Amino acid sequence: MISPAGSGDPADLPARGPRASTDDMTRWAERTFFLVLGVVVVAVFLVVLTTFLPTPVNVVGAALSSFSAHLFVVSLLLVAGTGWLWWRRRTWGRRVLAALAVLSLAGVTVIGGRQLTVARHEHVDLDVTALLDLPGGIDPPDEDVVYLRFEEQDLPLSVWRPANGGSAGAPVIVMVHGGGFISGSRLEGTPPTHARWFADRGYLVVSVDYALSTDQRHLWDVTEGQIGCALAWTGANARRYGGDTTRLTMIGDSAGGNLALQAAYKGNAGKLASGCGGEFPRVRAVSALYPANDMEQLYTNEASRIFAEQYIGGSPQQYPERYAATTPANHIGPRTPPTLLAMGTSDYIVPPDGTRRLYERLQRGDIPSHLLEIPYGQHVFDAAPGAVATQVWHQTTLRWFTDHAA
Repeated sequence: MISPAGSGDPADLPARGPRASTDDMTRWAERTFFLVLGVVVVAVFLVVLTTFLPTPVNVVGAALSSFSAHLFVVSLLLVAGTGWLWWRRRTWGRRVLAALAVLSLAGVTVIGGRQLTVARHEHVDLDVTALLDLPGGIDPPDEDVVYLRFEEQDLPLSVWRPANGGSAGAPVIVMVHGGGFISGSRLEGTPPTHARWFADRGYLVVSVDYALSTDQRHLWDVTEGQIGCALAWTGANARRYGGDTTRLTMIGDSAGGNLALQAAYKGNAGKLASGCGGEFPRVRAVSALYPANDMEQLYTNEASRIFAEQYIGGSPQQYPERYAATTPANHIGPRTPPTLLAMGTSDYIVPPDGTRRLYERLQRGDIPSHLLEIPYGQHVFDAAPGAVATQVWHQTTLRWFTDHAA
């Protein structure tokens, strides 16, 4: 008997339908995986590529250089995923995708490799388990204190006690936050993480807020005095928290780096005015993270001009004396404390040339100084708490303070 056209063995019909459906589902899933993976691969490739391009194009890639370990893991997974797709079916699209994934992995390896070279050069003992740590919640201080009142505004500071308890004699760090002189606080961003890290290693940490400048309020001649007041408060109160101000050091990042350098240089020279009186402890050493140390360059650099304008009140042509007064290199003298400068080589907000010039001035003045350059590092290269760059700065600073403020 002849079967109807288009029919087959009835036993074959149930098997053929599900098998065809399964093949269609497989092709659909594979196509979807290809499209999703393609978007991720291209995005990662562009991020890695921009890291190697000139400023300011490199801002995204260089900023993510703090997360190079995370990018390395992601790139490895992308190479595995695109390799599997190419093995399944070797089309030109899958070949291109696999090539981009391999190039991303190569680029991230170069970034991480150069930063690891710096770690070896600085004799840093890296904690591999911390490399993938992500920024978490705020590391709360042990106490908050209002140290000054300015224009109806309370100015607080926070205290992180040394981990070994309240025993007298702990070295002291006074920390000043960044934010371009116009934003930020002691409890935002990286300062709380850094404060806790140093407190866990036996330091009493005092982190300071100060009044912020605006387009109507230019506090270039006020803010330094507020940091001076915080130093005087620390000198009067550190002992009851277990601190020894004969071993006092300072840390500042970005605008806070400028303020820490200014307070340390001018304070040691007897040229810093306190906003509340009192006596200054001598600053034994400073560690400044990507400090805004060349104020005229801060203005001429388009990405940071607003900070200089609001802090100073205008341009260098309008106020040359203000720019000179707020540039740390102009206050280097015989009592200038040993200075550690850390910067990212791709910083577009505080161009690295200004930091290099300050380092050269310190060297010419026979001031103990060290320049730590983080390859491909952007402003806030310490964003990831366990990144290679963060660990390098932490340990280099700890050794610097031990050597110069013991």
